Amino acid sequence: MKSTWPILGEGSVHQLDLSFRSLGRLRYAKVETVNELLELTERDLLDIPRLGDTILADIKKALATEGLELKR
Repeated sequence: MKSTWPILGEGSVHQLDLSFRSLGRLRYAKVETVNELLELTERDLLDIPRLGDTILADIKKALATEGLELKR
């Protein structure tokens, strides 16, 4: 799937189809842009307090919809 982002990772995480809870956890961790999110691994995200498997799945699904994925 080709990304709909003109420049990989350009824009705010608010442009992704994320739940309110997911956005709140990213805001807590000061992750504001898609580029910043793409630099994180699953482990990095799970180290954020109160970010568990459900929110991780929401983030991965939203990224996959745009043809993007977390850092490995």
